[in-house]
Amino acid sequence: MSLNTQQLLSYKKNINNVHAIDAMIGHEFSKDEDMTIDAYKKNVFYPGIPELGNAIQPYKDGATSETIRSAIEGYFARANYSYDNRYSVSASYRYDGTSMFKYNMWGHFWSVGGAWTLSEESWAKDAEWLDNLRVRATYGVSGNRLNDTYPYTNLWGISEMNGQPTISQSTVGNRDLSWERNKQVDLGVDFRFWNRVYGSLDYYNRRTHDLIWKRPTPSSTGLSSRLENVGILQNQGFEFDVTVDLIKSKDVYWNINLNGSTSNTVLIDFPSELGNPALGGDYISGDYLRGKGKPYYNLYLFDYAGVNPENGNEMFWKEMKDADGKVVGREKTENYGEATQYEIGDAMPDLIGGIRTTFRWRNLDFSAQMAYQLGGLQWDGASANLYNPWRPGFAISDDLAGNTWTPENPNAEFPMVVYNKKIDRTYSTALFRKASYFNLKNINVGYTLPQKWTSKIGAQSLRVFFNADNLCFVSAHDGFDPRAGYTGTSFVNFPQARTFTFGLTLNM
Repeated sequence: MSLNTQQLLSYKKNINNVHAIDAMIGHEFSKDEDMTIDAYKKNVFYPGIPELGNAIQPYKDGATSETIRSAIEGYFARANYSYDNRYSVSASYRYDGTSMFKYNMWGHFWSVGGAWTLSEESWAKDAEWLDNLRVRATYGVSGNRLNDTYPYTNLWGISEMNGQPTISQSTVGNRDLSWERNKQVDLGVDFRFWNRVYGSLDYYNRRTHDLIWKRPTPSSTGLSSRLENVGILQNQGFEFDVTVDLIKSKDVYWNINLNGSTSNTVLIDFPSELGNPALGGDYISGDYLRGKGKPYYNLYLFDYAGVNPENGNEMFWKEMKDADGKVVGREKTENYGEATQYEIGDAMPDLIGGIRTTFRWRNLDFSAQMAYQLGGLQWDGASANLYNPWRPGFAISDDLAGNTWTPENPNAEFPMVVYNKKIDRTYSTALFRKASYFNLKNINVGYTLPQKWTSKIGAQSLRVFFNADNLCFVSAHDGFDPRAGYTGTSFVNFPQARTFTFGLTLNM
């Protein structure tokens, strides 16, 4: 059950077409109550009837229920002022409270910004090539709240032992827990030159302070961690969107658009208890090695060294150290447990974006949309599943056909196939592929019949068209789709379909 209310009061005023003012104040409130009941039974009498009465044996712990209540309330205000379409300033403020932080629920959030339209200045009026030039900047603080259930208090679980009820603590609450705070700077430029080249360039820098993190607790507490505001994460990057009208005439129009963005996420601070002295204070999280000043998605993997041509076993690189523990080189080993993990690099792509083009000649029109990604690394989960020949009855990749080690094929790419023997290479650099790709997402070709024809049937216009989606996709490996992941992992996903459509659009 949910309840949502909002009240707004706005004001707008224009004075002599020079001063433009608008302001707003408001209040909003939201309350949610989620009630859940689960029950389970087995030994179904008649398949196909999904009713508890159709089964005879309850599971242990087979029924449970819970009620979760939460609320959030906010007061907000915004004001904008513009002078002569040249200068503008804005400010906003929010005062938000959430029941998830019962003892520290309220947060102050605000932003200020300004813009200057240089092309409206008198000294820029004579520049015939300059149609629009506007610079803008904003700085603000916003908040993130937690979605965990009652994080401010200890939670306990009830169970059974020898027919008697027992109680045990499941989480440690934190009364000081509060909002995460995003401090963000945005700088941008909007432009239009020669009435042909137009777009925008942007830079952003966001630092999230007071990250809510699971801080390790002493083992004597019986629990592994508790939530605290202890981390800092930074994300910054550039965005661009540029369009060029290549041809502009009565009968022919052709333009092309290029857009893209970069994103660099770095961990600035985290709970010191997570750090491992053997790793210089860094810590391992899944496939990542994280530390202060490192990319948040910094891959930390075993380095695959190929197949031993003498026996068909997999090999991995292992560091060699002298008596003082100094690395003096590296060698290959067949023992996966002895292999050395290495920092491979940031899994995030360097650039992601798209290309669009539109062409029109008289009544014929054509458009195309493309997407691209440059850089980054991703685990190829689809190939990993298909490189498991020890699973009887499962499909395997055609990469393995004629390319696994045998005494007659000692230089094969893949190791010797042995029933019920796992291939460790799937968890190393061998299946972390370059995540660059190019995708021709859509083309559309159409022809609009002359109006002197369509008017005879009482229609304003009639356009026949052909549309094709996902015509071409190129990546580092056949079947590998980096679009399905973004932070270093691409699991098995249903492939995107290639579709063709013929149709017409009729306006009466």
